[in-house]
Amino acid sequence: MTGDKRKWMIMDKEEIWGGEFIEETRSVKRSSLSDRTIRPIMRRVNSDSLPTIVLGLNDFDKVATEDGILYAEGWDDPDSVKILTEYLGNDVYVR
Repeated sequence: MTGDKRKWMIMDKEEIWGGEFIEETRSVKRSSLSDRTIRPIMRRVNSDSLPTIVLGLNDFDKVATEDGILYAEGWDDPDSVKILTEYLGNDVYVR
């Protein structure tokens, strides 16, 4: 969820944790875009040097340009950083 609470998504943690997925769809139960399940393409690549996890409301190839990123770790893309300032940071909750 963005810090200003305008953009958010609800996913099962099993959709994210566990193994690699490279540009595969992941199930988002509800989000600020839709109260029905959507399946955007996301990325999680485990690497010794730089693990990368990108979770967003849009497909991976569009998240930075359409301000859809809700979580990005190890991704060196200057456009993705702007969400941290424009939307007052990000909050992640795991249950």
